[in-house]
Amino acid sequence: MKFTDLHNHALYACDDGPKSEKDMQSLVDAIYKDNIRHLCLTPHYHPGYFGENSQRADRSFAKLSEYVSEKYPDLKLYRGNELRYNRGCVEWVKEGKCHSINDTNYVLIDFSHNEDGDVIVKGTNSILSAGFIPVLAHVERYRKISSDMDFIRELRENGVIIQVDAQSILGVFGFGSKRCCKRMFMHHLVDVVATDAHGSILRPPSITESYKYIEKHFGKKYAETVCVHNPYAILENRQLGKE
Repeated sequence: MKFTDLHNHALYACDDGPKSEKDMQSLVDAIYKDNIRHLCLTPHYHPGYFGENSQRADRSFAKLSEYVSEKYPDLKLYRGNELRYNRGCVEWVKEGKCHSINDTNYVLIDFSHNEDGDVIVKGTNSILSAGFIPVLAHVERYRKISSDMDFIRELRENGVIIQVDAQSILGVFGFGSKRCCKRMFMHHLVDVVATDAHGSILRPPSITESYKYIEKHFGKKYAETVCVHNPYAILENRQLGKE
């Protein structure tokens, strides 16, 4: 099984991902070993947290492209960002400062882990109102909504794409996040699984293992939908198949 990853922090010297080119290469080695063949690089974008990191991301992406073309010619790279919601942040996307996923209509967006539900609704609505489709990062890790399946269902019915982290499925972020993932899968609320990888050792990709878990507990069709078909459909700016 070959996977598409829409959320990771593999570019170095951009955010809280790899700090050196060597660390970046080690992470991409792990990503390739984890059977990922389509990789959308999504460094955090919020000038207040990481400064204006667009040029650093450009340089890092160029370095990574050279490395991948020589070592992994069948690994395809794409550009994106993980947009941290902030008042006026939609303008960053419109102006091209913050990349949508592969320059499609899909925008990866995240919030503080302690954010109130009404702010998450306001933020995702602002993306929708601007003509984009929000892909809500690691839904299971927002403490104030993660136990509310009705709230998550309403987000999804409103047009929000629900993304969960592979390591959350496996329990790396604690019992609460793992339980939330399990409940979302039981209610068929997950659209995309992504790695959110930050390093080859700390927060590695782990999508193959999470795929096997989903296949075992919720069926092969659902596992393929969220780990293979939907992520690739987003890259191609297509509508997602729903489970």
